[in-house]
Amino acid sequence: MPLVEPFIKSCLRLIVTWLVKIPTLQTTIDEMEAVPLLFLVDPKAAIIESSHELMETLGKLFGTCMRALSFFMLYDVN
Repeated sequence: MPLVEPFIKSCLRLIVTWLVKIPTLQTTIDEMEAVPLLFLVDPKAAIIESSHELMETLGKLFGTCMRALSFFMLYDVN
């Protein structure tokens, strides 16, 4: 468990950094509507496209999927 805490904190820092950065990428978001596969060649578009994975990770950290939920139920420290 001591190794889990730094990992979770790192994941949360990454997600918060991403959420702060997204509003500054509105131009890229508009470009992605015109060119759907822009994320393959544009790093900013790739950052935007990672939203699904990051939000899925955030959900798993809080036990929103059955696999994560069963872990939290098994290792409940209360």
